[in-house]
Order: sequence, then structure tokens, then C-alpha cells
Amino acid sequence: MAAPYACDTVPFLPGALLQPGAAERDDDAAAEALRQFLSRPENDFMPATGWRRLGRSGPFMEFANFIADPAWNSYVSVTFEADRNAWRPFRWGSCEPRRVVTGNTVSLAWWLPEGVPDQAGRSIAVSVIVDGCNAGPAEEGIEPPLLDIAGDAVTIILTSRRDPNPDCPAGGPTPWTIDLPEEIGTRALLDGSVFPGRDATTEPLGFGGIGG
Repeated sequence: MAAPYACDTVPFLPGALLQPGAAERDDDAAAEALRQFLSRPENDFMPATGWRRLGRSGPFMEFANFIADPAWNSYVSVTFEADRNAWRPFRWGSCEPRRVVTGNTVSLAWWLPEGVPDQAGRSIAVSVIVDGCNAGPAEEGIEPPLLDIAGDAVTIILTSRRDPNPDCPAGGPTPWTIDLPEEIGTRALLDGSVFPGRDATTEPLGFGGIGG
């Protein structure tokens, strides 16, 4: 399942974060800008080594790394902007890679309101909200799920057609049923709106249970 995600500016595939990290040692101007940025005293909380190059989008180049601090979502990223013949720091901070959608589509976060699925079941009842909102989309707009079924986990990505209203929808979560091609068994169920997939037996962090 090659779904794109983004920390800040540059969309990337999950493999970019899973590759061995040594981008700070690369022999190019962007890597040199990263080394200079990391050498500043005010940035000494960031790892000095182990950086991954997420890629380039237009004038922006982004690097990311793991960081052992839950307050930083376990990832930190630094984005540089091309400025003539140099790269200047554009934005940096914590990173929660989120699903990238385009056009007339929005990403959905979901979870199991009952907490624990039926291991023998081939369908799951879930609650769905528009990512970044506390309310769900119209049922008729929800699109077929993208499934990544592995030996130890089932990752499910949900999207829906974008509502013409640019604001968050009103109301609460939308109840929805997801059909699976095989029994769940003892595998973990993961919400693929973020990477790595979020444990879907609990509500998304920050969900307030009200619309808006």
C-alpha cells in the first residue's frame, strides 16, 4: 500500500522514513545546510545523526528523524527552502506523518467505539471523523477502504469525497462498517490516516466527542 504521507511540506512514501538514516553525511548543499542547522546550540535537542531525506517538492527539501520524546510525536523534521544557490531553514519541529489526499477528497480518522474487535469477524463497526475535525462525513461520501493486510496487523485507510462546505462538518462521528476479506484474528487494527498506523482500539488523540 504505497500511500503518500507528509510531515510538513514534502509528500513522501513510508519507505523514506524506514530507510537507514545517514542523510546528514551526504555530499550536497542541502545536507551541508542540515549539518549547519544541527550545529546551532539552540537545536541541540535534535539528533545529530540518523536523518532521512524525505524528498524535494518545488523549492523545498525535507529531512526527518526519530526522537525519543512523546511530546514530539516520536519524529522531528526540518524543511529547507532553496534560496538562489543555498538552502535556508524554512520550518522545523515535531512531525506526525499524515495521509496526503488531493483534489476532491479528504482523509478520515477512524476507531472502534467498542474498543475490541471480534477476532472471528470479517467486518468491523467503526466511528469515523474527518481528519482534523471532531465530526464525520456524510455516509454517502465515504469511499471504499484501502487495506494493507499483514501477518501481525491490518492497516485501513479511509477517505471520503470533500464536502462543498470548507468548514468541518457538524455533528458527531459517522458510524460505518468496514468489510474485510478474511478474519481479523489476533492482528492489530491500525488507522492509516497517520504513519505509523495508529492503534484503532482507542479514539484519536485530541478527539473531543463533539462536532466542529
